[in-house]
Amino acid sequence: SAPVITRIPDLKEGEKRVGIYPVLWGGESRLESHWHSYTFNTDYMTFFRDWEISYTSGIAEVMELKGHPHHLGVQFHPEYESSQKGPHPIFKRFLTSCKKYSIMSVGRLR
Repeated sequence: SAPVITRIPDLKEGEKRVGIYPVLWGGESRLESHWHSYTFNTDYMTFFRDWEISYTSGIAEVMELKGHPHHLGVQFHPEYESSQKGPHPIFKRFLTSCKKYSIMSVGRLR
């Protein structure tokens, strides 16, 4: 059986996809920092039909579970674009989701 995550076909052994590439995430196109050699194996698309998958040049950049407040995986490095005063939108969204879930859960825990 083939792995779910596989090397990017066009790369030679030891090469990486490095640089700033456009990524469609959260309804907008953003330039994101990349440093990787692997991608999602599209042979498994049928198993991920409940996921929204955003591609750039045939490479899965973002996989997000539909209907979940914050269940996603990304190929780029949002930590490179973050600071204490300006966190990347992915971290802002995660914290907003945590806060919302926490507020919703308080009533159910009592």
